[in-house]
Amino acid sequence: PDSSWSINPIDHFVLAALDRNGLHPSPEADRRILARRLSFDLTGLPPNLALLDHFENDNMADAYENLVDTLLASQGYGDRMGVMCLDAARYGDTSVFHADGSRDMWPWRDWVIEAYNSNKSFKEFSLEQLAGDLLVDSTVHDGLWCAMEDCHMGITAENVADKWSIILYKSVLIFFVVPGKGKQTNLLVNN
Repeated sequence: PDSSWSINPIDHFVLAALDRNGLHPSPEADRRILARRLSFDLTGLPPNLALLDHFENDNMADAYENLVDTLLASQGYGDRMGVMCLDAARYGDTSVFHADGSRDMWPWRDWVIEAYNSNKSFKEFSLEQLAGDLLVDSTVHDGLWCAMEDCHMGITAENVADKWSIILYKSVLIFFVVPGKGKQTNLLVNN
């Protein structure tokens, strides 16, 4: 295999796999195509013309990395990445069932998007989703982000018993065994 194709360490693995299968690397795409692919991957949208022009004319060695950083810092990044979480929770501004009515879920949607845009850690994101209202020193703001539970079927203002079942379930979830340590850890304690 032509090792001159490799730019970074992962490329050596890709090149070896291509070689094992009798394949060859495709030529590198031009900057316009690279920018479009990256923008669609990270934001779900094509790049705006100013960003595209800037990237095409940027002769710096780190031009691609700068484009990645620009797109990761854009509002569109959180919108794109948040879709998977919102879809998994069955997000909607209405209940979409037979008794369809509006519900104010947009604050939770905005929090999910902001969590991605601010690079919130997975641990913090998950903990706040499952038990934000049960954290030590939690605020109304923390409890609001448990709204993910309100997206599920059967959780309505009229169905409070189910809501209390979920709260009980959450209180059991917040205690877990730390892998490799063999002891229970209370996630409610600030660490």
